[in-house]
Amino acid sequence: MRSMLKLAAVAGFSAIVGLFAGTSSAATVLNNGDAVGGWNITAAPGVAVVVDSSTSTTVTLEKTAAFSNANEGLIITFTQVSADAASTIDINNEMITNTSGTTFSGFQFLLLNPNGAASFVNDPTVPSPFAPAAGFTLVSVSSDSISYSGSQANMATSSWGFDTADTKGGDLIINANPMGVGTTFDLKEIPEIPLPPAVWQGLVGIMGLGLVSYGKSLKRLMA
Repeated sequence: MRSMLKLAAVAGFSAIVGLFAGTSSAATVLNNGDAVGGWNITAAPGVAVVVDSSTSTTVTLEKTAAFSNANEGLIITFTQVSADAASTIDINNEMITNTSGTTFSGFQFLLLNPNGAASFVNDPTVPSPFAPAAGFTLVSVSSDSISYSGSQANMATSSWGFDTADTKGGDLIINANPMGVGTTFDLKEIPEIPLPPAVWQGLVGIMGLGLVSYGKSLKRLMA
């Protein structure tokens, strides 16, 4: 049975105040910099990682993230510390809490690969690379970028990966492709926010000025 990670509410603009392992009695909360499956895992403040299981081939994780700044992403860094490190990182679910004071209008999951080491696994047999939270829809996917549109209010928590309709659970699966001790890649998560009306008006104004300038230049050329 899949482990169900539950996140307590986040108070104010602080990080996570509660983290509970559900049905998996073997789940282990990682301290920053702990190694599992041949990978050293370092998470940004506001991120908590739980290890459900680790085999010679796959490290299965659950995680929570609290975003206090909508303009910044949160990063987990994976550094290979063993020659026989696991080749797959499986994030089977995640709870994302918005404490930024702004409504999210989408969400991105990115892989940053200094060594070209990692890629998202896009399995056509599951609904999307990571089963989206309620109210979110997959927009695009590539080997290093997954984007969703949707809405998440301030102080709300969204649940990702909890896809009970699919036997694979709609996990976020990363082909870690260990290339040798010292290989590093980052998983970065970034909330998207709508541009304020003043910014949109400014952009429209700039576009309008550009069109006017283009029209005048065209008239001079045709004269």
